[in-house]
Amino acid sequence: MRVLLLTSALFLGGCATLIHGSSQSIRVESEPEGAQVEVDGRPVGRTPTTVDLSRDQDHRVRLHHSGYEAHTVTLQQGRSLWASVNLLNLIVPGMLVDLSTGAFYRLDPEPVSPTLDETTPTTANSP
Repeated sequence: MRVLLLTSALFLGGCATLIHGSSQSIRVESEPEGAQVEVDGRPVGRTPTTVDLSRDQDHRVRLHHSGYEAHTVTLQQGRSLWASVNLLNLIVPGMLVDLSTGAFYRLDPEPVSPTLDETTPTTANSP
């Protein structure tokens, strides 16, 4: 019975799902620190911070700080190294599990760490 359970776990569980799960912790930093961080339009804190994001979709990260230009980065899905193990071993059920949980993917770039550009002041009375 134990052998059957172990075999089922190996072939039905996806490598990526078992190793790193369906979410990814993304470190968000900025220079200068203290920038507001929004993910997909929702505020999530100030830099430096770490956010847990689902791997099954792209995410838009926006940083803004008073006196600096806003900076936007799109975290895009790429295939996880662990999901590739399923492909190499031709373990279709494991690959299907990884695809269904989102663990098949890895979000890039990571970490998000831009240097924000200062805004240039505009003069109302310029000639």
